[in-house]
Amino acid sequence: RASGEHHCAKITFWDGANDAQVHRQKREAVMLAHLTMIPSTPEERASNGWRYIAKLKHLYSSHTARFLVMELGNAGNLRDAMADLDGMPPEHREKIARRWIAQLLRALWFMQLRNVIHRDVKPENVVLTCPASSHGSRRPLTRQERLRQSEIRLIDFGYAKSVIADPTMSTDAGTAYYMAPERFQPPQMFLASNLEERTKIAEEKKDESSIEAEAAAQPAQTHDGEIWAVGCMAFELVVGQFYVLATVAGTALFVALHTQFGVGLEAAAAWGLVATFLLRV
Repeated sequence: RASGEHHCAKITFWDGANDAQVHRQKREAVMLAHLTMIPSTPEERASNGWRYIAKLKHLYSSHTARFLVMELGNAGNLRDAMADLDGMPPEHREKIARRWIAQLLRALWFMQLRNVIHRDVKPENVVLTCPASSHGSRRPLTRQERLRQSEIRLIDFGYAKSVIADPTMSTDAGTAYYMAPERFQPPQMFLASNLEERTKIAEEKKDESSIEAEAAAQPAQTHDGEIWAVGCMAFELVVGQFYVLATVAGTALFVALHTQFGVGLEAAAAWGLVATFLLRV
């Protein structure tokens, strides 16, 4: 294109796609169109979260497929970035992590103002965008410069839902490692001592770690559960391992939360956990 912009496309081919896949892409298109609209209220502009959500550029269909054309994350996703952070001095690693987490929180704040819940916040669904060269120069950026200058974009809204359209969140969705404790049935799934055990319990519950299943007996999903996922990602970025692998600290925190708040995690507690992390780093 003459603009020189690079985009990415998510393509669903009618042949071979099941009803669930077609429905998820249709829902993703609707959610992205809603979130791509420019902020219109003082609260939305104050959040500055619109900036950190991947923008829908084009949507079109043919007799063979549907195409979602979106903003490109040209520097990989947060899972890739975690490998790049390995070996970096802790103070630099924490500074970069704090910046990304603050941007992600702003994106979720904007979504809350638009009454949308993502429902599958995880490192693979957060991509990074970064200039290819330093400002005013053609010199390629170094690895650390790219990490420091990159911004996040939240992607993959196939499981997202409108709080207004479905206030009860009648189906459950998410990736097990980043789901809030109250989402787990049975509770032993969260208390599993390692990833292998947790994965086994998740597979017994459903064949995939990313699930969408009937969950009428569970409390409705809320924005607060997304903050738990952000906390898990913050831990992972700084420490370099899954939160659930920190078995002593993780189990102790889980027990403390349930002792104080019961089976659910209140909004103040969820936000407090992340705020404590941000203040510490």
